[in-house]
Amino acid sequence: EVFFHFGFKGEKNIDFTEKISFPPVLNKIPDTLLKSLLDNLMLILGISYWKMYCPKEIVIESNFLTREQAEFWNIVYTKGLGEFFYKNKIDFKGLVQFPFIENVQNSVSFPRKDRALLGLGGGKDSIVTAEILKKQNKKFDLFTVGTSRIQEEAAAVIGKKPIRFKRELDLKLFDLNKEKGSYNGHIPISAIYAILGLMAAIFYDYRSIIVGNEKSALAILVGRSTGVDVACVRRAGQSIRRCSGIMRVVCQSGNLHQRHHRRVCTTIRPFHVASRRRCDIEHKELHVAAW
Repeated sequence: EVFFHFGFKGEKNIDFTEKISFPPVLNKIPDTLLKSLLDNLMLILGISYWKMYCPKEIVIESNFLTREQAEFWNIVYTKGLGEFFYKNKIDFKGLVQFPFIENVQNSVSFPRKDRALLGLGGGKDSIVTAEILKKQNKKFDLFTVGTSRIQEEAAAVIGKKPIRFKRELDLKLFDLNKEKGSYNGHIPISAIYAILGLMAAIFYDYRSIIVGNEKSALAILVGRSTGVDVACVRRAGQSIRRCSGIMRVVCQSGNLHQRHHRRVCTTIRPFHVASRRRCDIEHKELHVAAW
């Protein structure tokens, strides 16, 4: 298991601990690759905390991001929080600016077995994808984050036992989300699952990660009016609609970068949103450490 520590420093000093649990890892992982993996996981997990106050300034101590990587995370946060910004009437333009340094990072060669991990949500998309892989005689296993009765039943139908990861948010986060001055809303959970899936593939020797998505799942809804593409999701002919920021997460092991004990300092400053609402908490710092 890995623990990630977050904390606000300022008017209030609040510490958080988030835990990611997974099965024992028997393979030897190169240190550089492991550091890269945990750094990227840290940044995507941090979105759950950043969105509470949406700080303008982000400071990463002993910064490891290149310009290209910083721009990648700007896009992940900005488009991944599309629904969140839209519903909270937050002026997102230029809000997310990850810092970077001009360094050169070398790729890491880490050959994997020619087999795949299939993300299992428990719905028809996962089952259909599994059946397609079976018909093509592809080697694959299942991967889940958390578990539910539906996922267990789907796994039984497919005939495979999943590799299970578990994410445990600090319970204090939910209490703070109820307080005045903090924001609530959708986060790009698929991005978190993507990097956890990459982690599982590296840990347990899989070359590919596969997820099943129905072709009609996404359609642009309010992109022209807001500047951010927002998706309208329709499933199984039902009139269920959910807005979410559209994004693509591209993870290549050679481009990941990580340090075992990393601290990120984020200064929260007052900011304006479309409705002229202001954050009630000022001059606070968010510290993030991962090991």
